[in-house]
Amino acid sequence: MKWLPMTVFVLGCWTFVHAQSDWPMPVNASRARGPIRLELAPDLVHVDLPVNHAKLMWFVTVRELPRPGIEPMKRIELSKMMDQNFATPTVFSAPRKYEIVVDLQRVVVVDRLTFITDVPGCPMSVRVAGADLSQDEGKAWREVGNAETQAPFTKFKLGNEPIRFIHLVLDTTKAPKDEPLHIYEFCVFGQEDLRDYVLKQVPEKERKAREEFVLSSNVGNFPPEMLQPDLASLDAGASVRHLGAGPDEQKISYMLDDDPETTWKPDPSEKETLVLLDFGSERTLNHLDIMHSTRPGKLLVYALQHLPLQKPKIAQLAWIERLTDVPLFRFALNTAAAANGGTGITSDWLAAQTPFGSVDTADNNFPAVSGDLQAAHYMVFRYQNPTPGLGEPLMFNGIKIQGNYPLGEFVLMPRALPIIAGAGGAGGVGAPDGGTTGLPLAEQLNDDRPVVEPPAPNPATP
Repeated sequence: MKWLPMTVFVLGCWTFVHAQSDWPMPVNASRARGPIRLELAPDLVHVDLPVNHAKLMWFVTVRELPRPGIEPMKRIELSKMMDQNFATPTVFSAPRKYEIVVDLQRVVVVDRLTFITDVPGCPMSVRVAGADLSQDEGKAWREVGNAETQAPFTKFKLGNEPIRFIHLVLDTTKAPKDEPLHIYEFCVFGQEDLRDYVLKQVPEKERKAREEFVLSSNVGNFPPEMLQPDLASLDAGASVRHLGAGPDEQKISYMLDDDPETTWKPDPSEKETLVLLDFGSERTLNHLDIMHSTRPGKLLVYALQHLPLQKPKIAQLAWIERLTDVPLFRFALNTAAAANGGTGITSDWLAAQTPFGSVDTADNNFPAVSGDLQAAHYMVFRYQNPTPGLGEPLMFNGIKIQGNYPLGEFVLMPRALPIIAGAGGAGGVGAPDGGTTGLPLAEQLNDDRPVVEPPAPNPATP
């Protein structure tokens, strides 16, 4: 029996390693293991991070119900509120009443709806329904409430209710003619946690089928940039940290949590703040946009393939490592590492780099920077504060970064669910407007295109 203790020890070690790995979970697992919370967001380990279900790349649809004598908004314009891009809002320029239906394409337990809006005083009303709109003799809709738009958020509370359809009535007649109402983003938050979702690369044999589905489904045809994943998100494997001396008790990972209501504030007494965003792996990007409060200052953004203190990866430069592998150089590197979190990023080093772009933080709450495509593993945000110690601090609500990934190459998906939910839903039921209860979606919205079923996910795909 001398072998028994050793066997128990080996089995225990194997169990521990297995629990820490990303091995596939059983098909019938109720909750697939997400990424280690300490790795992605060490400051949010004990914080719930609800996922936003209103994402166009999830094939969510949004349409305006027809009104006699009124030309409805184009679906591509309405969908801009769900394209994961602050810089492309849906603009309600006409002073009239809009009646809009959002189909989440699957039943989701929803706690709140959040609209990022900029013009206060426009009446809004919301009602919701489950998957079967033909039930209860047309009484499937439930009134959520009435409100007037506020800046920067208009929010409706639901209380963990399973819904699929959202019916929004918006009256813009009270909006100023020279300042039409914008909805920069529409968010649907529920019980599911952001860390239970993951950005996955679609297998090559599935990619074409997914492209065909997107282009022919009832979502409509959209340019590729509207169907790009947000690379600056916890579900994409990104993480963020503040570079600098002193404790930072604020939750900086709120910048990547997909929730525009949560914020991170740099110390207003500092002349300069450095923030490092790590994508987790190299990504190709060409666009970023930010939501922040207004404060004087300049924000410079740098795209980096490696950090200054990382060892060179080019064989021809190996002699540099040998040259600097002496006590004096090691001491200097260790001192620099301690001062900037082990990255080598300092203000002097950044001054010699070419920024990807820059914005004036007093000019626009939703600035955007676009440039040539480039590969980057990291991004550095450098906020220069001209009035330290004065006024309100700058607040970062969120960052979104996109590239040029081909349609269908990446998909954001629940870790324990199929990649795509059914496009038209069971029974072909759609969103009624009160007088067309029970009619198919195509008939209600004057759309004669057939509903297209999505391709089946590859069994090997989580």
